[in-house]
Amino acid sequence: METDEQEEKTDIRNRAKNLQNYHKYQMEIKKHKAEEDFKGEYENAIKTKLMLQNEQDEFLKYAESWIKDYHQDGKNIVPLLLDLKEYKKKLFTG
Repeated sequence: METDEQEEKTDIRNRAKNLQNYHKYQMEIKKHKAEEDFKGEYENAIKTKLMLQNEQDEFLKYAESWIKDYHQDGKNIVPLLLDLKEYKKKLFTG
């Protein structure tokens, strides 16, 4: 009788240990997935930021070339310069 009880306790302990190991395994998988998701989101954020920066740089080059053309044509460029200055201010502050 004692051996049956001992075997039953051992069996219960083994099942509990297996369940604990399974929970640890699930937690590791969840942790790994969260880390991979974070890395992916971080890389996407960096790529998006670089893309936006490139677009802004291209726009500024485009705007400056138009201002040069206006100036060469003898037109008043002060309003364009003020608008460009305001645009740059918005870019770098917000």
